[in-house]
Formats: sequence, C-alpha cells, structure tokens
Amino acid sequence: MAYSQDFIDRVKKVFPGWENMHNDLDKGDAFVGQYLSDSRGAGLSPVEVVKMIEEGKIKEIKVKAQRLIEIDFLYSEWQKQQAQILKNRNTR
Repeated sequence: MAYSQDFIDRVKKVFPGWENMHNDLDKGDAFVGQYLSDSRGAGLSPVEVVKMIEEGKIKEIKVKAQRLIEIDFLYSEWQKQQAQILKNRNTR
C-alpha cells in the first residue's frame, strides 16, 4: 500500500521520533494501522485528567486531547484506505 505524502507527513508530525513507524510509512506497510490503533488510547487517562485539573494544567490537557483526536482521525483515514484497497482487490 502506498500512502499519500500528506498522510505520511501528518503521521510523522504526530510521532516525530518513532523510527519504526516512519520506516513502515515510507515502505507503505499496512502495520502502520496497528501502530495508530495502539496509540489511540495512550496518553490521557481519567486519573491523569483529574490530577492535571487539580494542578491547573488545563492547556496541557487540551494539547494532549488534540493529539489523541488527530491520532483517531489518522486511524480512521487509514481504515478507509484499507477498505478501498480490499474493495479494489475484490472487484478484479
């Protein structure tokens, strides 16, 4: 699977230091979806939210939440690309 350059750039921006992800993106490896899926729930637990609110770190909560939203969006986009690939294979 070949990912669009826009998709690759957006994923790399969200995960700047994840070399395995970067390599798999560049190769068009479908395992990118697993990376994105695994990352969707990481980074902002309810306990952490409460603690950060108590510490007055509202802006930090917003930044983390926005990152998780972007990961969800990227994963959704990846799923749509996979569905299209499967559809194309089945119509041949």
